Amino acid sequence: EKDEIIRILQEIIKEIKNTLEITKKISDGKLKKEEIPAEIEKLTAMMKVASANLDFERAIELRERIQKLRKQLERLQMQKK
Repeated sequence: EKDEIIRILQEIIKEIKNTLEITKKISDGKLKKEEIPAEIEKLTAMMKVASANLDFERAIELRERIQKLRKQLERLQMQKK
């Protein structure tokens, strides 16, 4: 049981670090156009895990970030045209 708790905590810490890294890239504008689809995929996977774990607040937060990234990608694609 103790090992399971440690494993879960490690997963949570890893997820938080990934989210912070993605958020920093988005807010700094350092996320390149070609990186956005991969980040959307990562966030989508994280959202599904959060939802499966009944962490709906987290899932909603991730969904909102995905929507922002999609809008950002759309804007970048429009600028190229």
